[in-house]
Amino acid sequence: MNYLKYLFGFANIIIILGAASMLPQARAGELEVGSISGVVFEDENGDGVKGAGEKGIEHWAVYLVDMPWLILNADANGAFAFSDVPAGTHTVCVESEDLWQQTAPVPPAGIACNGEIIGFEVEVPAGSTVSGLEFGMFHAFTITGK
Repeated sequence: MNYLKYLFGFANIIIILGAASMLPQARAGELEVGSISGVVFEDENGDGVKGAGEKGIEHWAVYLVDMPWLILNADANGAFAFSDVPAGTHTVCVESEDLWQQTAPVPPAGIACNGEIIGFEVEVPAGSTVSGLEFGMFHAFTITGK
């Protein structure tokens, strides 16, 4: 089984075919893997903490910087989970969206992903799950009038 077939085991993913040349030269059975999970939530009060009643945001794009061809969309509850991730250090990021401001994580807890987005750098041990990553997003808006 080649590595591409191994990746198709993920649910709810997008694979950017143009990046196929970036795939590691490894066989699935040789990889030591773990998983990463978390949630993207609407931070209604903008405090950077997921409070009671603050709901997840569906369809928000989440990706691993070192595996940019693999993009997950958060489910109906804002949850995401990367399974069978090669053991090692990974940076987990979300895509920026117009009219939304990120509130969590914030430095020094997070690490820069791109421009205005802060992500999590995590160490994934073989056979283990890194969980509890929370990306807070505040829906910014402008009120105009007389």
